[in-house]
Amino acid sequence: TTTTGQLSQGLRGDADCNDKLDLADAIFLARSFSGDYNLSAQGKVNADVDGNGSLTSQDLHLILAALLGKIKL
Repeated sequence: TTTTGQLSQGLRGDADCNDKLDLADAIFLARSFSGDYNLSAQGKVNADVDGNGSLTSQDLHLILAALLGKIKL
């Protein structure tokens, strides 16, 4: 097995890296936008739900939609 040094996405949306998708993930992502919370490198990869390489309000929207049962991540 070889690694490229890049992190692979764990559980999509799991910003706090606790292996579950819950409201805390949305809160931590929202707090990271204001600089009030620093996501880990793995948390950033997990929180990039739309896969565009950056964390945006769209990622937060998708996490919230998943929590409401509107979509499956």
